[in-house]
Amino acid sequence: MRFVRNPEQTPEKILSPQQRKSAVYTILVIGLAIVALGTAGFFLSFILREQITQQGLNYRDTQTYSIAVAFAGVFIYAIAASVFKVGLRKTTFYKITTILKDEPFDPPMQGDHTKRILSELRYLSDEWAIFRDISPAGSKEAIPFVLCGPKGVYTLTVAAGRPGKKNFADPAPMLNHLTKSLSKDLNAEITPLILFMGNPVNYDTKSKAQALNINRIYRWVKEQPEQLNPAALEQMESKLFTLINPQKKSAPFIS
Repeated sequence: MRFVRNPEQTPEKILSPQQRKSAVYTILVIGLAIVALGTAGFFLSFILREQITQQGLNYRDTQTYSIAVAFAGVFIYAIAASVFKVGLRKTTFYKITTILKDEPFDPPMQGDHTKRILSELRYLSDEWAIFRDISPAGSKEAIPFVLCGPKGVYTLTVAAGRPGKKNFADPAPMLNHLTKSLSKDLNAEITPLILFMGNPVNYDTKSKAQALNINRIYRWVKEQPEQLNPAALEQMESKLFTLINPQKKSAPFIS
């Protein structure tokens, strides 16, 4: 399955190839290595405290020295990062590993189920494509996900909470409304799907939307009959790409 995104949605690498070849990048890596060395020294001082004591040393002193080494590494990293204009406020392990591995920076966001949905649908062939933030013409809202393939077009959202609970916000009315609008844009029949993290046994089945446990979505899609030929798929994908609008709100659908 292909995950189709426009340039605005596509994550970028934190450092450019030119920056990675510079001496400042070498200093940045050295700083991180010193941080790792100091951190390892701190914990090893506690684990090996008996052996350290037998050498006539105080393990707490070695922990203090290790902390000082780690802080020195942080200082070196901060200087190098500031040269590259890499923000320090939200420095996480994921961000650092992304820099070291030279990967696009695509941090997980609270309530964003993109990676989970992609994982569940990963065995679909490349005849299938999934889009994010699809805004039907004239709409102020965006549909979180639209799945398009030989077996049809589906709008997807993940429900927040459990059906039957007082705080459960039913996403069906808005999803059905936007699905109807998108159906007019594509001139095609579209099935809305509401995905639950648990079993949607208490969900109102009168809704036009199909309720599924997120673990079942792949099997459910595979069970559907063939509906679209390659020419129709290509036309729909082209239209969906023009409707991508990450600036529109899709918050009502995301837990």
